[in-house]
Amino acid sequence: MAREIAEGIQYLHSRPIPISHNDLTPNNILLDYESAPEGILIRKVKISDFGLSLKLSSGTRKTAKLGGSEQYLPIEFLEENQHSTKNDIWSFGCLLFYIFSGKQPWPKFTESGSATKQIRLLENQISFFSENPKLKEVEISLIVQKCMVYDPEKRIKIQQLISLLQSV
Repeated sequence: MAREIAEGIQYLHSRPIPISHNDLTPNNILLDYESAPEGILIRKVKISDFGLSLKLSSGTRKTAKLGGSEQYLPIEFLEENQHSTKNDIWSFGCLLFYIFSGKQPWPKFTESGSATKQIRLLENQISFFSENPKLKEVEISLIVQKCMVYDPEKRIKIQQLISLLQSV
């Protein structure tokens, strides 16, 4: 399922004018099942709710704050309203964390602005795996960490992400 979500993100980012989803959360990932001729059910994963998505003609764009789930938004958006395809990579890392741990990322965010305050205290790499031993034992934690790098320019590229997911 994670690879299928990443492939959906890659599709959006590879359009002639790239699209940043800006609201990748568990609520916006849909699972559908289709019956194959042999009677086998085939699972399809779909990204939904494009209400906050943006076309990015110049690569990065600043806008008025659009909203979205603070727990899944990167620091550059929370602080500067910067939109790029790299926002989706951070959000994908949060989504993977949720899928594999069963816990929301940053559960202590209770009020507006608290996400920014907590993330700003961290340096370069985000690491909350010590509280989640379930993730320590699987390679997916390394992928999550590559997605959630503080500096957007150093985050993993979507094609590299898909390659890593294929090997897990």
